Amino acid sequence: MQIGMRYYDGKFWPHVAKILNTDRLTNNFQIWIGESFINTLKEYNKVIIDENEKVKNVLMHGFVSEHYANNLFDFLFKFYEIDLERDLTRNSKEMMDNLVHIIRKNDNTQRTYLLVQQTSDAIEVNKRGAKVRLRRLLRLIDQCFYQQDIPQNSTSRMTILFNKWQRESEEFNNKIREYNLGIKKKKSYSAPFLKCNLEDNSFTLILPSQLINMEYIGDVKWEIVTPKRNISLPTFTYEGFTGLKIKEVQTTIDPQNLFDQFTIRLLCDQNKIKVFNNLKGEVIRFFDSEGNQISNLPKGEYIYSFIPKDQLPISQGIIDTEVIGPLLKTSYNFTQGDYIKLSDGTVITIDKGLAEGLLERNCLKDSLAIYNDEKLSIYNKPPTIYIQIGESKVKGTVIKVNGKVNRFLEELAVKVDVNRKGETGYYLNLQDYHCLEDDLYEIIVDVPNDRTQRYWKFILINDLQFNFEGAPYLFKTKGTIVFNEGLDLLAKDQQVEKNRDENSYNFTIIPERDYLEFTYRFKDEKVDLLFKIPVLKWSIDKESWYIQKNTGIWHSEFPSTMYIKGPFDKIKLLLDDDLAKKDNEHEKSYTKSKEGIFECDVSSFKSWFGREKAKRTIYIQLNGHKEEFLTVITRSYLLDEPILTNQQQKSPTTVSV
Repeated sequence: MQIGMRYYDGKFWPHVAKILNTDRLTNNFQIWIGESFINTLKEYNKVIIDENEKVKNVLMHGFVSEHYANNLFDFLFKFYEIDLERDLTRNSKEMMDNLVHIIRKNDNTQRTYLLVQQTSDAIEVNKRGAKVRLRRLLRLIDQCFYQQDIPQNSTSRMTILFNKWQRESEEFNNKIREYNLGIKKKKSYSAPFLKCNLEDNSFTLILPSQLINMEYIGDVKWEIVTPKRNISLPTFTYEGFTGLKIKEVQTTIDPQNLFDQFTIRLLCDQNKIKVFNNLKGEVIRFFDSEGNQISNLPKGEYIYSFIPKDQLPISQGIIDTEVIGPLLKTSYNFTQGDYIKLSDGTVITIDKGLAEGLLERNCLKDSLAIYNDEKLSIYNKPPTIYIQIGESKVKGTVIKVNGKVNRFLEELAVKVDVNRKGETGYYLNLQDYHCLEDDLYEIIVDVPNDRTQRYWKFILINDLQFNFEGAPYLFKTKGTIVFNEGLDLLAKDQQVEKNRDENSYNFTIIPERDYLEFTYRFKDEKVDLLFKIPVLKWSIDKESWYIQKNTGIWHSEFPSTMYIKGPFDKIKLLLDDDLAKKDNEHEKSYTKSKEGIFECDVSSFKSWFGREKAKRTIYIQLNGHKEEFLTVITRSYLLDEPILTNQQQKSPTTVSV
C-alpha cells in the first residue's frame, strides 16, 4: 500500500521491483504478492473489489497516490470554484451526493479526466468515509483561500500533499491574488435574498445561481408568490461542474412590499425543481454595509434596518435615523449584549445564549482599573447587566448597589424570551438603581431560593475618554496620550510628562511596557488606571520583543517563524521587488490568534530572497499602509567608502563588507 500511495504513476510493479532492488518481477512473483495482499484483506475483513484485480485493490486502499494528488486537488478546487462558488455553506448533502456520483462515474466528462481510477474505486467501496474526507479537503481549500490558514507540522499524508499543492498551483494562487485585489469579491448566496441600494434606498430581490441535474432540459424559470402578486422570471442554464448552473436573476421590490412573505419556486416546464421559503414576512428588515439582507446581526460593523415610519426601534446601538418615504431607515453599530426593542414590544437580541453579567456597552476598550490588586473594567457611562431568573421569583428579587438594597423594577427592565430552563432574561440599566456618580461599584443580585452567585464589580468614571495621538505606533519611540478635559490623573511613571496646554501626556515607548499607568482619586479612594499602548512589537522567540526595525539580518539567520502583536486584526508581509505589482507573488497574509499574537510562518521568504540583490527589504502592510520592516543581507558587498593603500592609511588595509 505504501508503494501505491507514494510511487504509483500509472505503473505499479516497476516501483515494487525497485524497492526490492531488482530489475523486474516475474509474473508468478507478482501473482504471489497480489494474492498475499488479498488474503490479508480477507483475514482483517477489509473491502475487496475483485480478487482478480490485485493492483486495483492495493491502490483503492490508498485513495490517491502522491503522483496524482495535485490532479485531485485541481478537481476539487474546480468544484469549489464553479459549483460551490467558493462558499462552503452551499455544500449541502445534495451537492456532496452529486460530487461523489461524478467521481464514481469517472467517464472523462465534467473534468473527471483529472482523476485516476484509484480514487473512484476508493469512493465506490466507502462512500461515507469518502464524503468525510472530501469535506475535509474542501475545508482545507476554503481556509487557505480566504484566511491563508495553512496547517503546520501536520503528519496527515493528505494534508502534507495539500500543502504541496497550494504552494505549486498557479491557478489557485492566481485566484487568491484576484480575491485580495478585490476582484470577484462579492458574497455568495445559495437562497434568494433581498438587497438594498444604500445610496438611493431601492430594493431588489436576488435569485442567485443554482445547480440542478443535467436532466432538466426544458423551460427553466423562477416563480415568485407574495400576498399581493405573482411574478414569473425567465432564466437560462449553462454547464457547471457536476450539473447545470442557473444564471442569477433579479427583480425590483416596491418599498410597500418589503415586509411581505416571498414563496419562491424554481420550475422546469411547470415541474418543481426547488422551493424556497426562507423570506418570511417580517416587521423589520436588516441589511449589512454592502446592502445584503442579514438575519444574524454582527457586532462592530455598520448595519441598517428598515421599518414602517410610524414605528421607532429603541437600542443603544443606534447611530442615526432617517425617514425615507413610507419607511424609517436606521443605522447601528452593535456591541456584545445589545438589543433592539420594537414598538410592539418585540425584543431582538444580538447575542444568542448571552451569559449573565455586565455588558460591554460603555466599557472602555484596551483599558482596566486595579483596586486592591484586583483587575476591574472601566465604564464611562452607567452599564447594563443581564440576568436570567424565573418569572415567579421576580417580586422577591433585590438589587444591591454598594450595600444599598433596591427592589427589582420589572417595569423598567427589558424582558426577553424564556430559555430552556424556564427562566426569563432581563436587561437592567444600572442607572435606574442609582449608579450615577464616579465610584467603585459592587452589584449583587439576590434571587430568592437561587444559589447562583450574581456579583459584579466595576469602576464608573463618567465621560472618560482617551486616545493615543498618531497611533498605531509603528517603529516609533515616542507617543502622546490625550484625555478629556477636567479629568485629573497622576502619572505613576515620572518619565511620563504632562503637557501644559492640554490634558495630555508624552511618554517613551519601550518594548517591556504594554500599558501606561495613572492614579485616579474619588471619594477619598484611589485606583490605578491602565491604558494599553497601541504599538507594533515583534519577536523571533516570543520572549524578547522589539519595537524598532531590524536594519540588517544575515539571510542564514533569518527565522522560519516571527511573532507580531499590535492593534491589528490582519497583517501582510511583502517582499520589496513586487511592491509596484498588483498581483504580488511574494507576499503572505496572517490573522491574529486568540492570544492576540500573529504567528507568522516566514519560511517561504527564504526561497524568495535569491542572491541577485545584496539586500532585500520585507515590508509590513497594516490597514492598507506599507512600512519597511526588515532588511535581509543575502551576500557580502562593499560599502560605498574609499579604499586606502597601506601607505595612505599607514595601517594594515581593511575593507568593510
